[in-house]
Amino acid sequence: MTTAPDGIDFSRSRAILIGTSSHTEGLVPMPAAGNSLRRMNDLLVGFCGWPSSSVTPFHDLSTGDRRRRDVNRLIGEATDVLLFYFVGHGLPLPGDDLGLALTDTPKDVEQHLDATYRLSQLREQLRYHGKARIRIVILDCCFSGIATKNPQGTGSLADMVDHASRIDGTYTWSASRASQEAVYEDGHGGFTYFTKILYEVVESGIPGRAAWLTLADVDTEVSRRFSTLDLSHTTVRPEPTRMASGGVVGQYPFARNFAPVETQVDLKAENLCLRRREKNLLAALADPEPRSLLELLLEASRGAQRIEAQGFASLQDYRELLPRVEALMVACAGAEALILSDVLDERPIETAQDAVTRADQLLAELHQDLPTGTSKNGANAEACWLDLTDYLRRLVLIFDARPIPADTKGHARLDDVLARLAELAAVTHTPEWRDLADRISSAFDKARHIGWSVLDPQYSGAAAYGDEFGVFRAAAGYKASRLATVSRAHIPADAILVPAAPLPGGYYTSSKGYLSAAGCSAVLAVMMAMIFGILDVSSRIWPVALIPAVSVLIFVACAWGQTHEERRDRPRGRDV
Repeated sequence: MTTAPDGIDFSRSRAILIGTSSHTEGLVPMPAAGNSLRRMNDLLVGFCGWPSSSVTPFHDLSTGDRRRRDVNRLIGEATDVLLFYFVGHGLPLPGDDLGLALTDTPKDVEQHLDATYRLSQLREQLRYHGKARIRIVILDCCFSGIATKNPQGTGSLADMVDHASRIDGTYTWSASRASQEAVYEDGHGGFTYFTKILYEVVESGIPGRAAWLTLADVDTEVSRRFSTLDLSHTTVRPEPTRMASGGVVGQYPFARNFAPVETQVDLKAENLCLRRREKNLLAALADPEPRSLLELLLEASRGAQRIEAQGFASLQDYRELLPRVEALMVACAGAEALILSDVLDERPIETAQDAVTRADQLLAELHQDLPTGTSKNGANAEACWLDLTDYLRRLVLIFDARPIPADTKGHARLDDVLARLAELAAVTHTPEWRDLADRISSAFDKARHIGWSVLDPQYSGAAAYGDEFGVFRAAAGYKASRLATVSRAHIPADAILVPAAPLPGGYYTSSKGYLSAAGCSAVLAVMMAMIFGILDVSSRIWPVALIPAVSVLIFVACAWGQTHEERRDRPRGRDV
C-alpha cells in the first residue's frame, strides 16, 4: 500500500465514488460503469495513498436512495482533500446543466431534471457545505465537458469569467467535451476508456517526472494517450477537458510514480542545485568574463528549464521553487543578452525588475486594443469574433514568436490561435491558459450554430445577426489580459508587439440603426404630408420634392448615428 504524500492528511479527506451500471426505466445498462467504479477504488487505495476508510463507493444509487444523504455528509466532512468521481450515463439538461443518471432515471427527457443527480446540486453542496482546501471532480460520462465550459447568459463580466462552479481550489476533469459522448467497452468485463487509461497511466508511471505525479502530470498523459487511442468503432473521438480554479490545485500529488526510479527526477536535489546556480549566476553577472559566464549560463539554464518542465513533488515545493525558477530564467535572459551584445564594456544587464517593467509596457500597449464591446452585431457569426481572435494572436506572439498562419490581410483562424494559447499553460506553468482556450472554443462552436438570429433583410439591406456572445468575448479578453500579467515573467527579452490586423468595416454594423432610421423617416414624411395638406400647398412642386429628400437625409443621419464599429463599450461613470 502506498503511503500518503507530504502535506496531505487523508484522515481529514474523503473520496466519493459513484457509479451507475443498472437501469430500470429505459436507459441502456452499462456494465462498464460498475467495473470502472471498482477500478477507481483500487486505483486510489493501491496507488494513490488513500486509506480504504476514506474512500466510499456508491454503486447504483436511485432517486429516493437514503445513501444520497451520505454523499452530502461526506462532502461536509472533508477538510483537506475531497475527491468526487462519477461514472455512468451523463444527460444534458437545460441551462448548461448536466444530469448524472441514477438507476431509476427514465428515458423520457422531460423527467431528467427530477430524476438525476444534477451537476448544479453538486456545485451547491461544494460551495455552501464543502470545507476541503483541495477539491477534485472527475466525471467519466457523456457530455461531461458541460462541467468545464463557460456558461452563456447576461451576467456581468466577472460572472462570465468566474463561473459559479469555479470554487477556489477545485480541479474539474471530464472525459469528453460538452457536445461529445464518452466511450466504453461492451460486455460484462469492459471498462470506460477514460478510467481504463487513467488506471494504466498511474499503474505504469511516467518517466521523467518526480516521485509523486501531480494531477496535471496525469491529466496531460491521459490526454496524450487518448489522442492515439484506436476508436475505429466510433465517428467522434472524445477529448478530455479540465477546469482549474487556483494555481496550485493542478500540482496536487495525485499518485506515486511507478516508473523506474532511475528515470525519475529528484526534486530536492534539483532544488538545492538550483539555489547554488542562482547564487553563482547572480554573482557572475556583477563582473562577468564572457567565456566563463557563457558556460555558467548554459549550466544554469539547463537546470532551470529541466525543473520548469517536470512538475513538483508537493504543493510546498511548488510554492517555494517556482518564484526562484522564474527569477533565474530572467537572470539567464539578461546574461544571454550580455553575451550576445556587441559592446561588452557597457554590460547592458537587465535585472528582474527591468524585465518586468519591459513586459508591463508591452502588455499595457496591447491592452489598449483589448476588445470589450458587449453589444455588437455582425454581418455574419465569425465576423463578431474577428477582433478577439486578433487580440489573442498578438498576445500569444508576445510569449512565443513562432508565426501563426494567417491570410493575406493578417487574420488568423481562431482554432489556430487557441491551439497556441493552450500551449502557454506549459510555458508559463499556468493551467488557466488551457482552460480559457477550451472555454473560448466551446463558446465559438456554440455561436456558429445558435448564437445569432437572422433579421429581415428588407430593412437591414443584408442578413444581419444579433450577437449573444458580446459579454462572453469581453470577459474572455479580460481573462487573457489578467493571465498575461500574471505570467509576464515568462515573456522573452526580445519580445515585440506585432501590429494589429486591419478590421474590415461593416462587421459591427447595428441593424437596429437602420430600423430606427426607417421608422423616423416614415413618421416625418407622414407629418410633413399632413402639414402641407392643411396649408393647401399640395399644388406646389417643391413640397413634393422636399418630403422624400428630407426623409432620405433623416434616414441616413439616423443610420449613421446608430451604426458603430467601436471596439470598447462607452464608459458609464468610469472606464471598464
